Amino acid sequence: NWGHGIFLTIVGFMLFMSFMVYQCFQLNVDLVSDDYYAKEIAFQGQIDKEANANELAQPVTWNVENEQLKVVFPAVQQGKELTGTIHFFRPSHDAYDTTFAIQVNPENVQYLPLEAFRVGKYEIQLEWKVDDNAYYHKGIIVF
Repeated sequence: NWGHGIFLTIVGFMLFMSFMVYQCFQLNVDLVSDDYYAKEIAFQGQIDKEANANELAQPVTWNVENEQLKVVFPAVQQGKELTGTIHFFRPSHDAYDTTFAIQVNPENVQYLPLEAFRVGKYEIQLEWKVDDNAYYHKGIIVF
């Protein structure tokens, strides 16, 4: 009978849609930042810091060396106090985000242990200050 087929099709469609709505509510959506609005207002300062970093003769570099992540800051700033943070942003899960204070050796190099990271893709965000000049640089790193 056609009536039974139409009824079963509608009921099946309704069950499928109910399942899809349930699945959508189970999805975890992590914001990039909890205070994204305040950060958006201060974005011009971020642009200025990036411009300062782009004007440096040598860029910040990083690579994995001897089971450590080696971060090298520009040599033009040697002899001056360098302060700031290195933030590792994990797009897939905010619980894996990690932040380190910058503590460079006399050669402006900082070593970070690889045990602090899980395997995957991170966005590395370096923000540092030398004297009155502020800098910001970001890039992608995969462990």
